[in-house]
Amino acid sequence: SSGDALVEACVARLREQADARFGLTVERTHWFNGISDLSYLAGQGEPSGWTPFERNCPVYGARYSVPFEAMHALAAPVLNVGPFGTDPHQRTERLHVRNAFAELPELLADLVQFVAAQVAPAS
Repeated sequence: SSGDALVEACVARLREQADARFGLTVERTHWFNGISDLSYLAGQGEPSGWTPFERNCPVYGARYSVPFEAMHALAAPVLNVGPFGTDPHQRTERLHVRNAFAELPELLADLVQFVAAQVAPAS
């Protein structure tokens, strides 16, 4: 979703608020090294691009399915914001507790209000 006006505004807002409220420098990456349901919402290209996923998911269609075509039609911009940490979902996983449970919730609450103000219909 890089280049999407709302996503870019959110990144700027998050950086500004993180610095102002907590003295944090937010780093932006253009990839996520885990699995996120958000990945489905910003589909690019043709919905048929998910065919390899469907073929390689052993229970796809029987016990698990994703409405790829409907989600593709949304063309929703995606921004994944998470806590500082390393080695997600591994024995060596470490999470910065203050960031995850104090700073990030406050920043996310502000970001939700910011987005709501951006997309609210004009009165």
